[in-house]
Amino acid sequence: MTIILNNPIINPILKTPFSQISYVANTGYTGNVIINKPSNKWSNGNILIACMSYGTGPIEIPKNWKYIDTNYIFTTTTSLYHICGSNEPSFYYFTSSLKTDNISVALIEYSGQNLINPIKELSLNNNVNNTPVFSTITTTNANGSFVVAYVATSSNGSSDTMSTPTGFSLLGNINPVASNTSTGYASYEYIFQQQLTSTSTIPNLTVTGTTNGQTLSWCTHLITIGSA
Repeated sequence: MTIILNNPIINPILKTPFSQISYVANTGYTGNVIINKPSNKWSNGNILIACMSYGTGPIEIPKNWKYIDTNYIFTTTTSLYHICGSNEPSFYYFTSSLKTDNISVALIEYSGQNLINPIKELSLNNNVNNTPVFSTITTTNANGSFVVAYVATSSNGSSDTMSTPTGFSLLGNINPVASNTSTGYASYEYIFQQQLTSTSTIPNLTVTGTTNGQTLSWCTHLITIGSA
């Protein structure tokens, strides 16, 4: 007798849908920023993306984090990533060698990502005007992948704002912890994201910034996080 098995896979491996599951941010004017763990987050195997701006530095980053890239114009912006292990801390420190440095850090956690090559594409831009630009990228991985659009501004204003790029949603923004009307500071951050449904070319995206101070200096990062 011949037995034909129509479904020979008894225990299929189910992939976790690629999703953004947490966002947390903090800023400080003491050369030190502490990011506390969101409730029930920072799960084993997930990826953390850090978007950080600071005035002087250098910055000591947490152990086992990796740099994506750095951008500079009057302020320094850095993007980093970290693959979570089974014993992550309840908080992370980002510490400047300058004790009065103004640091801002935003963390985003994603699940279901490609752990071998999580960062797919990257573009950088910077200038001094009120219209920040995210430079074009062509994505090579869809399947629900995310694009993170990160912009940091520096001015002597006390109420900078930023519009949302077309097709993206605002995850959060960080305002300065202290105002300084005579010199620039590096604490305004805006974090946006978009989830992809297909491979595509994201054109140059221009957003509008406002300030009650001098013209903005800005840095932008556009980063694709690939799904598994």
